[in-house]
Amino acid sequence: MNINKVILAGRIARLFDVKYFDDGTACMAVTLATTEAWTDKSGSRRERSDFHRAIFVGRSAEIVQEHAVVGQELYVCGRLIHRAWGEGAQRQFITEVRVDGMDFEFGARPRQPDRAAADSASAEVA
Repeated sequence: MNINKVILAGRIARLFDVKYFDDGTACMAVTLATTEAWTDKSGSRRERSDFHRAIFVGRSAEIVQEHAVVGQELYVCGRLIHRAWGEGAQRQFITEVRVDGMDFEFGARPRQPDRAAADSASAEVA
């Protein structure tokens, strides 16, 4: 069995411009910051942030372009992809997350359903 699954929950650190493939499909990159916090042996609080490049393709790229802002919480799941370019000593590598699913404001409390809408939906089913 092979598994390539990544789940990240962090804050948007950078939004890149949307680019379009020849067929019109949108593609957008986002830098997502995840922060780890701990207390060291001396009792001092420490933090370290890691930055991840997340790639959105298709409708998800358009949604991110329309609604995302720097600093906003974002939850993504997807798979790792590795790319390389250049030759010899100039060869460069990057690891990215190809996003398959996302959710904004993962830390927010779930919204309560509108009671009137729920009652009318129940009445229609009955």
